[in-house]
Amino acid sequence: MTTNQLGIRNSNIIVPYTAATKRTKWISVTDAGHIVLSGANISNSAINRAAVMAYADSLGNWHLRFNIRLTCTSAGVRTSATVTFASTYAVVFKNTAGFFQDVGVSCTTLISILASTDPNAATISISHASSSEASYKLSGDVELNAEPTWAAANMEGALPVDVYIPHVSSGVAGIFPALNTELDDATATRLGLKQYVHGTTYNGGNAPTVTMFAGIGTLSSIPSSSFIPYQLQDGSWKIRMSVYAIFSSAVRTVTQFSINGMTFGATEAGFGFISSTVALMIYTAVSDSKIYCDHASAATTQYAFSGDFKLASKPTWAY
Repeated sequence: MTTNQLGIRNSNIIVPYTAATKRTKWISVTDAGHIVLSGANISNSAINRAAVMAYADSLGNWHLRFNIRLTCTSAGVRTSATVTFASTYAVVFKNTAGFFQDVGVSCTTLISILASTDPNAATISISHASSSEASYKLSGDVELNAEPTWAAANMEGALPVDVYIPHVSSGVAGIFPALNTELDDATATRLGLKQYVHGTTYNGGNAPTVTMFAGIGTLSSIPSSSFIPYQLQDGSWKIRMSVYAIFSSAVRTVTQFSINGMTFGATEAGFGFISSTVALMIYTAVSDSKIYCDHASAATTQYAFSGDFKLASKPTWAY
């Protein structure tokens, strides 16, 4: 991976981390007072043209690019001038002592002329042979001390990354959100991060509902339940589930449950089991929604069982 590819990798998406990730638009500065020319024998400073752009490099350091032509009314000769970035487009050049950054500069007459930024200031100092110049042209790419206050409001395409690359969703590659609660229901289900409970309606108004379809007595209530379907890499579905059921008291040797909207796989599978009596056997039906529980004759009032099982397909109530 090359330097200009460094960034966030998720679902085969690379978000480049370059100067382009944090830079402003080119801004045309026209209003007087934002970039000012001053000095001896200078009056009526005006902006003939000024375009500025700020950006952050890969290390987080901020820079300023600019192309400026300033004019003035000249009242006499001078050997220096100062350009100040003020008001809305104020900046502070790098504050390292003695760090004078060269700026490209020219003027109307063919004289020797130099310009550089002033450390920890908003000014560019111009020096030249004695002349009564009426305009100066400057351009450069120099380091700033910090992000300009005007940068945030003028970002190039100032939208978060997830506007361009959406959050991952069912069937769509994207950025995985910071919080599981930000996942859509279908993606959370596929990843095994969404819990479904008995009696609550979900996809299509369907609900996972535990019923008793055979045995003595009646099913009184389901105090707690958890159904967490998830999809494997090969496309098949499994489910982690646990159920706590309360029945009317009766002497029984068998109890059979059914969970609507889901079908177990083509092989029987046993449950982990807790009950008021020792269970002899509890297992899923083949290619059906039924659960069988056989045990020694005993008066029982509650059953609790849990396990992780193959399914024939995604449950109808799952998103």
